[in-house]
Amino acid sequence: MPSKHEVRISYSTITEESAAWGDHAENGWIDTDECRSDVHIDDESVQWGLRDAMRFMADKCSHIETDWTPESGTERGFGSRWFSGTGNTSDCEDDEIEVCYDLFIKHVSDGTAMRLARLMASNGVYFANVRQLQRRRVG
Repeated sequence: MPSKHEVRISYSTITEESAAWGDHAENGWIDTDECRSDVHIDDESVQWGLRDAMRFMADKCSHIETDWTPESGTERGFGSRWFSGTGNTSDCEDDEIEVCYDLFIKHVSDGTAMRLARLMASNGVYFANVRQLQRRRVG
């Protein structure tokens, strides 16, 4: 059983054409230099520290949400958890109209996952499937 959690950030881009087809134009991984990368998922350049990854998501995403339920990992205690960020237009290149980012955290215990979820919820992340983590929106 893996003892260290794994943290990665993926990206996907949307163009006018891909939006018309209901799809993303391109996707891949963000390396630790905050650049788009097409390397394999196991490459060390896409392995983030949790704090840096969470800071990246907070800085880059205008809206972060998830439908992740902490207790529903693929195997008890060590499932993959993800958070989806949307609405970034400042990172667009060429004909892109939006860039979306997803934060993936793998190999964390249920307790650690819940602590992270509570922290994220207190910072505005919306959890569609976890009622006790949902906050009323002000305004």
